[in-house]
Amino acid sequence: MSHMERLPFTYQGMDIRVYPDQPKYVLPEEVCPGVPWPPGFRDKINAWSVDSLGTTNTIEDGQSIVMMGKLMCVNPRTYEILKKEMRRKLYDY
Repeated sequence: MSHMERLPFTYQGMDIRVYPDQPKYVLPEEVCPGVPWPPGFRDKINAWSVDSLGTTNTIEDGQSIVMMGKLMCVNPRTYEILKKEMRRKLYDY
């Protein structure tokens, strides 16, 4: 699991972290223990997998996970909505 990106602003006093989308399928590191894939094969299949099968995220669109009232975790699409809303509130009086 990759780590979440910390953003340079807060939302209602909470730090915001974006949980990145993950591929739906990734080839294991090795064919079987001690037998690696041919060079470049795994990278090509993993790229094909993202193109064909897409990505997933444990945090659904439009939802957030708030931890201890200080941290809000969202997916990239929800973050873009939050960012637009914050800009609208800042510049549209």
